[in-house]
Amino acid sequence: MNQLIFYIRKHLSEHANQGWRGVLFLCLFPLFAFSCVAYRYVSNLDIYFQSNENALIFKGLFFTFPFLTVIFAFIFLCKPAVENQRFDVLKKRGFWQLCVLILSVLFLNQYGYIFETKGLPIATHYFFNKVFFNIECCIFYLILPIFYWFFEHHKSNPEWRFYGFSKQGFSYQPYLLMFMLMLPLLYWASLRPDFLHTYPRYKSGDAEQYWQISPSITIFVYELTYCLQFVCLELFFRGFIVLSLSKYLGSGSVWVMVIVYVFIHFGKPLPETIGSFFGGYILGVIAYYSRSVFGGIFIHIAVALGMEFFAYLSK
Repeated sequence: MNQLIFYIRKHLSEHANQGWRGVLFLCLFPLFAFSCVAYRYVSNLDIYFQSNENALIFKGLFFTFPFLTVIFAFIFLCKPAVENQRFDVLKKRGFWQLCVLILSVLFLNQYGYIFETKGLPIATHYFFNKVFFNIECCIFYLILPIFYWFFEHHKSNPEWRFYGFSKQGFSYQPYLLMFMLMLPLLYWASLRPDFLHTYPRYKSGDAEQYWQISPSITIFVYELTYCLQFVCLELFFRGFIVLSLSKYLGSGSVWVMVIVYVFIHFGKPLPETIGSFFGGYILGVIAYYSRSVFGGIFIHIAVALGMEFFAYLSK
């Protein structure tokens, strides 16, 4: 826990030490993030994605707007990692290629489809849709970063493991303590109607009757792919976004990751979306300084399974 506090203090001090510009960014970023959250949960934002005329435009802007807003704000107010002048990072071709790659992954993960349930028994559609979604997330989160790793990143940083997929710098004790502290909050959340509307993520029903099997089998299969999704999610958000963008933005890559991480939680219960801001920041800071995402994988899977467990108990 002391190491976690050290990482957070070090990250915040890097901005505060830049004077009023750095302090202003530290004030504006949470204001911007929570303003977006408030707008999403107060307004009927989903209506923009239901119109065929505007759907593609709004889908493209959904991640592009917060992503570029935070990048430009950081470059304008803080000192990026790139040398020379403040805005030189915007002249780097590799920077924009990386930005396009990140936004492409976010877009595909949110709106892309690979598997279809056509031709499968109707009773099994719900089960396969849930499992296919988890598998598709794994593919979208990893396929483009894998190509980038082998053709670009690994050549310039051969000593790095695949986007923080390393035990080096990882210790399970702080994360176990974090999870124990979160358990009461998870139980409290499980009593909320909006939580029970969303969780558990898979609810047994027709598929089990069709196959005449125990719900425990389909639940196990689903939860297995659900956990695998979080492994890939951590590799993408805390590994790929934070570690790759740090070449150009330094510690600012954490803020860019946090804002899009909050946006992927839109539509989930409000407390979970708010929690994604703080959880995403903490895990991002740890990944930035430790160069390991194992902690994020551990805590993310533990919290996800904890939420599932309490949800099943409440049903």
